[in-house]
Amino acid sequence: MSGVNKKILLLGGTGTMGAYLVELLSQQTDVQVDVTSRSIRESKGNIRYIQGNALDNSFLQKLLLNHYDAIVDFMVYKTEVFERRCKMLLDATDQFVYISSARVYADDGKGLTENSPRLLDVCKDADFLKTDNYALAKARQEDILRAQGTDGYTIIRPYLTYSNIRFQMGHLEKEGWLYRAMKGHTVVFPSELLDKKTTLTHGRDVARGICSIIGKNECLGKVYNIVSPQAYTWKEVIEMYQKIIFEETGKVFKIDYTQGQPVDLINTPDYLIEYDRTYNRFFNIEQMKGFVSADNFYSLEEGLRECLHIFLKEPKWKFSNQQWKLEVLRDKFTGEKADKNDFPSTEDYKIYSIYWASPRVGQLLIFIKEAVSRVYCKFFIR
Repeated sequence: MSGVNKKILLLGGTGTMGAYLVELLSQQTDVQVDVTSRSIRESKGNIRYIQGNALDNSFLQKLLLNHYDAIVDFMVYKTEVFERRCKMLLDATDQFVYISSARVYADDGKGLTENSPRLLDVCKDADFLKTDNYALAKARQEDILRAQGTDGYTIIRPYLTYSNIRFQMGHLEKEGWLYRAMKGHTVVFPSELLDKKTTLTHGRDVARGICSIIGKNECLGKVYNIVSPQAYTWKEVIEMYQKIIFEETGKVFKIDYTQGQPVDLINTPDYLIEYDRTYNRFFNIEQMKGFVSADNFYSLEEGLRECLHIFLKEPKWKFSNQQWKLEVLRDKFTGEKADKNDFPSTEDYKIYSIYWASPRVGQLLIFIKEAVSRVYCKFFIR
């Protein structure tokens, strides 16, 4: 491509933030962008999709034979995996943009800054610290980056980010609440989160922030929170969802505000609620203002309305990785049962039905299905 003076690689750049970053970079005529994707996608203009699994070392090594001006890494790694490939990534670029998370922060009760204490550094829960939980893994991987003896990186800490494919409600992804709302089933939500403040940011706004730091020498070796300046209680967020969905579809969805441990986390060793959603999450964005203005960020209701409109106008709503075991638990809790017509496939209906009759047999079926998928990815996707 003539006129190109900058080459950028996006690892896993097809998700909530990556898709918007691709859109923004496609408008820059002097940039060539390579984007990894596990599915086949059509390249266009200055955007070239490269099919393969960016978690596969042989695929990544071939890719990094090219030197890039910037690499933006959206992948989620186990810490030992990131430690093995960190130097390789840094050596292949002038600026490695590592997408971390604001979930690394502890609960300090104030507006979070880039220097606020992290859970990894202040938490005393020995059982939690033994895990490679997302919040801990991101902090450990930040430390691995810093230990490489170079400032050729920039760390980005977004918080809850939404788009027309992702909508979060407390600890639930859209598959755990919007699916039920659209099917006329009761959404189960923990009452203890209702008055907690949270910050949700449109994926396009996060992408604008990332785009603005690419190629900036003054951003090397730095950490940036890229988040909305607005904070709302989860009750306010839920009311926005209810209002928009009613206006878009005429549906009024029901919510059961449970007390204590939510029904869909029974026997699940996940620390998401305890070490994040029960905290008040709002941010001091002064450092972000140095390179991107939040004045033009979406208001939450405006952004959710735009994204839900796009999602809901599709003739077939797309829900991925539906956890039928959890749907059975929720339905049994609320006294509801799904109809055969609620399911995207006969296979999903069968899994739900088996779980309803025998959770152990259902779990075995899911284990076999996931094992087959892992084998396929390992040997057939490169």
